Order: sequence, then C-alpha cells, then structure tokens
Amino acid sequence: MIDNAKSLHYGLRNLELFVADCTSGTPGPKLASRFDIAYSTRCLINILEDHHRLNAFKFIHKSLKPGGTYLMIENFKEGHNTFNKAREEAGLSPIPVRPHNRFFDDEELEHATNGLFRVEESLNISSTYYLATRIVYSKICQENGTVPDYRDNHHKFSAQLPFTGDFGPVYLKALKKI
Repeated sequence: MIDNAKSLHYGLRNLELFVADCTSGTPGPKLASRFDIAYSTRCLINILEDHHRLNAFKFIHKSLKPGGTYLMIENFKEGHNTFNKAREEAGLSPIPVRPHNRFFDDEELEHATNGLFRVEESLNISSTYYLATRIVYSKICQENGTVPDYRDNHHKFSAQLPFTGDFGPVYLKALKKI
C-alpha cells in the first residue's frame, strides 16, 4: 500500500508515507509531534489485544503536533448490528465479523481515547452503500436465486450515493488531539 501511495503522491512535497509499528505506543524521536494529520483506514480493527489497541492510540497521539487531527476509518459494532438487523428483517442471514477483525464500539473508543483525543465528528460512510448492496441488492439476488456479484453495477452506483443513515459498519471519525 505504501509503495502504491508513493507512486500516486502527485508531486506533493509535504507528504510522507512510511510503515511503523503503532502497537509499540511510542513513535520515537523521528516521528514525535511531527504531523498535523494522521490517517488510517481499517487498520486498528486488525489489532485484537486491548493493550496493543491502547498503544496504537498513544502512538498516533504522540506523533501528532498539538491540536493535530487523527482521521480514523474503522468498523464499528453499532452500524454492523443495525445493518444485520435490517438483513434479518428482509429475510437475509446476518453477515458475521471475520475472526481477524475486532470492530470498535463507541464505549470502547471513548475509553481508549480518554485524555488523548476528543471526537470532533462521526460519519457513517458506509451506510447508504451497505443498505443498497448488502440489503436491497442481496434481497434481489435472493428473490432471483442468484449469488451477489461484487462487480455488478449495483455496487458501482451505490458507492456514488450520499452518506446517510446508520446501516453500515464503516465510520469516519475525526479525533482532535487534546
């Protein structure tokens, strides 16, 4: 992913991409208080142990300048449960969380970021997409006796819909360093 991002940086001079172990809890002197913005996408859900997750938040916090922003795109139980409830009401089976993932919940996020960050904004960026693809399109496939195809145009068109509701697990949360 880093190599791909580096090939697409479009000549930006104030952009640095690197690999680091955030579970250490300490970014080291090279990265400490260095960045205005930190961004991760569906990364922390793959950290299964509590202390490693807490260390990841500490690492991100320490790498940001005062007042910096952490943009986290992670999966949350609340949205996952909502869309699974809607699937069940539509006569579809629930979609389980994969064993290598551990979705967040709002209470855990509040505990893990207490004293480090405050949540400035929370947006379910997957709701409309999941409603259209995992519920409506899946129900159409069920009725037609076909298997959902992720290359089907329903997915392309659904990805272009505006964000609304709470029918998906993926949230963008903007956290401000305290």
